[in-house]
Amino acid sequence: MDDANMKIAKFDPFSDRLARDTRNELSHALMHSLEESDSAYFRQACSDMLGEHLAPVYAEYIEDRLARYEEAFSEIECNEIKDPFARMVILWNAELFFEVHDLIESLWNAGSEGMRQALKALIKAAAVFIHVENGHKEVASRLARKAVSSLNKNKPMLAKVPNLDLLIERLEKLDLVPPKL
Repeated sequence: MDDANMKIAKFDPFSDRLARDTRNELSHALMHSLEESDSAYFRQACSDMLGEHLAPVYAEYIEDRLARYEEAFSEIECNEIKDPFARMVILWNAELFFEVHDLIESLWNAGSEGMRQALKALIKAAAVFIHVENGHKEVASRLARKAVSSLNKNKPMLAKVPNLDLLIERLEKLDLVPPKL
């Protein structure tokens, strides 16, 4: 571990390459675990990263993600949830917004143009809370306005998303506390 790694005070994937790579690798491992119905993929990724003796800020992020992944994965597996929108809701409610983004992106190619626009609206909404998590409130506010417009235009395609109106309302008011879906 080098001195620069020791001085990192905040996990920020927008300005720190190691943070970005960590976030992305963990999310991809969770997606793989969900595809294969096997938690070993995300558990191994977390274990491997924690074995690297990273600065505390990285280890705390990984441990937090591992706990959230365990909970979400368990809920999905115990209830045999296969529907991607139902899985998205579980990830959303665990405040795994980057992972929501990854899950939605995986649906992109299979969707019609209308569905792609609806998925893009959900990605924008998730991005709002990704930016909030990272202290980028101004960016989150701009994205919230765009997300509201897109969500409203695509409401019929998003009928499977519970509490969509509450999400839109929070984004409209720039209440950047994520609602449970």
